[in-house]
Amino acid sequence: MNGPRRMVEEVLAVTPLQEGLLFHAVFDENVPDAYVSRLVLALSGELDADRLRRAAQALVARHPALRSAFRQRRSGEWFQLVATRPAVPWQELDLRPAGSPAEADKHLEALLDEHHRTGFDLGRPPLLRFLLARTGEDRHQLAVTYHHLVLDGWSMPILMRELAALYGSGGDPSALPPVRPHRDHLDWLARRPPEQSARAWRQALAGLPGPTLIAPDADRNGPLPRSVWTRLGERDTRALGAWARARGVTVNSAVQAAWATVIGRLTGRDDVVFGTTVSGRPPELPGAEEMVGFFINTVPTRVRMRPAEPIGDLVVRIQREQTALMEHQHVRLSDIQRWSDRTVLFDTSTAFENYPADDLSAVGSADHAGLRVEGGSGRTTNHFPLSLYALPGPALRLRLDHRPDAVDDVTARHAAELLERALTAVHRAPATPTAALDAAPAAARAARPPAPRAAPPG
Repeated sequence: MNGPRRMVEEVLAVTPLQEGLLFHAVFDENVPDAYVSRLVLALSGELDADRLRRAAQALVARHPALRSAFRQRRSGEWFQLVATRPAVPWQELDLRPAGSPAEADKHLEALLDEHHRTGFDLGRPPLLRFLLARTGEDRHQLAVTYHHLVLDGWSMPILMRELAALYGSGGDPSALPPVRPHRDHLDWLARRPPEQSARAWRQALAGLPGPTLIAPDADRNGPLPRSVWTRLGERDTRALGAWARARGVTVNSAVQAAWATVIGRLTGRDDVVFGTTVSGRPPELPGAEEMVGFFINTVPTRVRMRPAEPIGDLVVRIQREQTALMEHQHVRLSDIQRWSDRTVLFDTSTAFENYPADDLSAVGSADHAGLRVEGGSGRTTNHFPLSLYALPGPALRLRLDHRPDAVDDVTARHAAELLERALTAVHRAPATPTAALDAAPAAARAARPPAPRAAPPG
């Protein structure tokens, strides 16, 4: 790939979770890739489409992670190569002839679904594409479809801030500070000694009677998931946050405790394991919070259920146990499985999306050369039969994704009800024994209107 112009900037290793995603991407190419994601921005004002295209090109040129592709050596080992200046896919559409705004949105959704089904050739960079759709005289939607291999959710607010700044500067990269490349994170990973992590995970998973599987006979990959939504009302969300702060724990720990009770109910187990998505941005790496790329990892969360233990105490215990493992959350799941003498540990997952990518409050509605970012929505999925996404905000929203080949609609709705009930009990009745959580739902849900069971994607 070296000619008159140097086509490859560098060759890099892959992160532990990238390795896992690549396995699923090539395992069965006849099913949709669950790790194709998208973000849609709602824009208003006088938009210069060519100026925005130049800003998008400058954004991709700025970040090596956005110019990466993935290939396999003969040994089967994956690596990523960073292209020097790949062509950035850009499409413009005028959807005003579609009719009403609702019809334009429907047409755009169909196009984006097609982009999702098309997926990406993982060996050809860049693994993202842009679609700018005009929906009104001063209204546009900018859709970014990307493969999760090159971007995690924590990167999205950074990218959107930078895209807005580059649009305002006419695509001038000097308007932004220098980039700390994703390579620095890979170097940090390579320097981590495995011995301490091996001991920590062996201890955390010692005596585990077996994996926690909600769909033990499900295929490894399957159709794209459906979603069931629930939420806590604003009053309950504020009360849960106040309860957590008073005890020095996070709302995420409360969500994990509630999810553990749900998985216990659905599987009949009192020693449960589920996957947890962690940010993977180490505090020891200066500037990690502003780096763009794929940092996240999925690690096991083990919860030994004690029937008489109050749900509030369970939250505190989970926080304590997970804090002890924080410095070991960078290791690959396959290594943790090997250390625990298990080939599989779980088939459900949780993610607490505590970054401002969903409502894009990091971008806000500031004026960027006459263009305003009004908001937007993002959507990521995974291959697990059942996954929980917690979306913080004035009202804590909870999205349960379930693969219809593995978990039916009734089970998913039941899981959402159990989850809402357990989370409400954390702050309303924290002394409730975990075994009694679904025995007295009325107390936990008193004086609160029913939560909605469905919501639009994103």
